[in-house]
Amino acid sequence: MDGGVAREFARGSRARFALVLFPGVFAVHLLSPVGTQGDSRWTIPMALSLIHDGDADLREFAAQIEAHQYYAIECVTPDNVRRFPIVSLADCPEGALRNFHPVAVAVLVTPMVWGWRLLFG
Repeated sequence: MDGGVAREFARGSRARFALVLFPGVFAVHLLSPVGTQGDSRWTIPMALSLIHDGDADLREFAAQIEAHQYYAIECVTPDNVRRFPIVSLADCPEGALRNFHPVAVAVLVTPMVWGWRLLFG
């Protein structure tokens, strides 16, 4: 095989592999009893903040944050200093309130929130 034919064969092989792998991974994920892979308390608020404000600051959800007693909330100051834990909004007057847990879950759920709002919103 010359180089071009080999590349086309490899590209086709990868596509077939992905088509075979995807249903298996999807089925395992669908049947898994694990609901989330992390703490999801702030996932939807963070996704909404990303959609509406374009940032991960949860300050617009201050009432819910206070009701949950600042669970998993950290303060990130403008110069990127992180303070955790905080016990009141006064602990973070100038900074952004962020989820202490990784943001990847919120980033992954944002398209679902957008789709939900598009369909039912």
